[in-house]
Amino acid sequence: MALTFDDGPRAGTSQQVTAALRRAGDQATFFAIGGAVNDATQTMLRNDTRYGMPVGSHTMSHMDLPMIMRSGAEHREFDEASARIAQASGRPVTLLRPPHGVADEASRQYLADHLGVGIALYDVDSYDWAVGATARSVQWKVTAQVRSGSIILMHDIHRHTAAALPHILDALRAKGYRTVTITELIDRYPRPGYVYYSRDNIIPW
Repeated sequence: MALTFDDGPRAGTSQQVTAALRRAGDQATFFAIGGAVNDATQTMLRNDTRYGMPVGSHTMSHMDLPMIMRSGAEHREFDEASARIAQASGRPVTLLRPPHGVADEASRQYLADHLGVGIALYDVDSYDWAVGATARSVQWKVTAQVRSGSIILMHDIHRHTAAALPHILDALRAKGYRTVTITELIDRYPRPGYVYYSRDNIIPW
């Protein structure tokens, strides 16, 4: 399955997440907010890609994709965010994770035609974003829902997520699972306009 982490980079928690993955020999895909990439955080993205973990876009300011299209903010939210993330990570952006899991056909077409990126969604939600979430609840949500080929939604800005991750990795390994990047999971380079929910649920363009 593919672990994914949204909303970073954030000093402290993002580094803890990457360190836990490296210690376990596991991989993940990160989706960074362009506005969070600055002189203090860009090294974290470069390190992620150096360790084989790709970094995609989560827009510039975490705005829902339909709202971006209605407000005419495509250039800043999509183009500038991807350019900033690519410059920091040293690798091109090939996937975008829609904030709140919300996308529409207009945004999908723009991303395919102008940026050549796919859309990464998920079939397992850790609910680490929910009020009252704890390391134990996050671990339970992931391990209870996961199946072979899943894409798992997590966030590398929460301390309880960073605390839960080593236990999640141990539990997944005990179930016989291996964590990989989304590209490894789908066994091909992400295609423009395609929507990826899991290895077995892909909507073509």
